[in-house]
Amino acid sequence: MAAPLQSCDWTVRSLQGRRPHSEVEAFLSGFNGSWKLGGEPDTTGEIVVGSRSFNTMLLTRMHFASVHGMRDRSQPTREGAAFYSLTFNPSSAFDLVCNNTAFHLRPSEMFFWSSTDDVSFRIQEGAEFANVLFPRHLIDAHLPRFRGRFWVFNQATSAHEFAESYFRSLADNARTFDRISSGQIESASLAMLLNLLHANDCIRADGDRDERILADAHAVIERNLKSASLDPQMVACEVGVSVRKLHYLFRRTDETVMGRIRSRRLASARDELADAELGSRRSITEVAYRWAFADPAQFCRAFRQAYGISPGAFRASRIEN
Repeated sequence: MAAPLQSCDWTVRSLQGRRPHSEVEAFLSGFNGSWKLGGEPDTTGEIVVGSRSFNTMLLTRMHFASVHGMRDRSQPTREGAAFYSLTFNPSSAFDLVCNNTAFHLRPSEMFFWSSTDDVSFRIQEGAEFANVLFPRHLIDAHLPRFRGRFWVFNQATSAHEFAESYFRSLADNARTFDRISSGQIESASLAMLLNLLHANDCIRADGDRDERILADAHAVIERNLKSASLDPQMVACEVGVSVRKLHYLFRRTDETVMGRIRSRRLASARDELADAELGSRRSITEVAYRWAFADPAQFCRAFRQAYGISPGAFRASRIEN
């Protein structure tokens, strides 16, 4: 869990245009994780960012003259904590891509995304917009099934209009708040966001389907643990999704597909070695090959890394007991 940020006054930082990519990347990465730039060198325009923290929540208001940026998903945290971000109130529409889905974020729309998402944006004619960053643990505590997902709020509903008005007001007036505690502002913002998510039914609509896909993927892995051809491509084909989608679903549970396969194979091999009758009849090499490890040495290294003991020593300890 991230430590609470100190409440502070509105801070404005700027970077002049035509700066080296490394300098622009470092500037942007100071606000919401690690960013990489696209496009030609020295083509980025002036950037101005106003920001203020409210307990563990961070509000930013960003102005870009021109920029093409991509979040580095291999660094899915800000100051060591995973987060969700609500992007809203753009002064004009600009291009966004999230997990291979492209769209224009219009002034009336809001974009809710996770630090584990693939996100890129392109601004060519100047745009200003706001972001509110919530540490992931705040959202997970209320909506654990939403982990790692994104949503575009683009329907004219009363909940949408209410939330949009609230967050726009928050961005417009953040610099003047001095008699309201940061904790109260964070709590009110979280409540507004949760109400918006529930009102749009985005918790259940795709969440149930994704849960089913993930459960099916786990079942495919269990059925094929002894198959040397078991890999992400095979699992994705069996459950009817792309490999990219499969990796995305596993990341939401802090796993990888191959990590799941390896851990389940190791657990199955350990159960076999713990069986006094079966474990004594088969050599370590036979057990390794039965559970589709490429060679006994690889199996022994993985087993020791997972359980802190070699397969042979583990089996001997079980037989002695």
